[in-house]
Amino acid sequence: MKHETQIFQRTIIAMIKSHEASAKASNLCRRYGISDATFYKCKSKFGGMTVPDAKKLRALEEVNGDRTESAYDNHLYELGAGC
Repeated sequence: MKHETQIFQRTIIAMIKSHEASAKASNLCRRYGISDATFYKCKSKFGGMTVPDAKKLRALEEVNGDRTESAYDNHLYELGAGC
């Protein structure tokens, strides 16, 4: 799954750069098989990024997710619901 995510991020960043170079979003979406809504959602997240920037963002999201899960587990333990 991680490898597929990296490929998807590279593809989205390449699509955004093509769009910025005056390619039509609808044509790009048709070529890559995604919806316009998905393209614009990804554009809002990855617009202006390079592939290394996207990797850093992904790493930060993973760390943040781990911290959130850990805080939730600690809260459950404090409530007596933890195992």
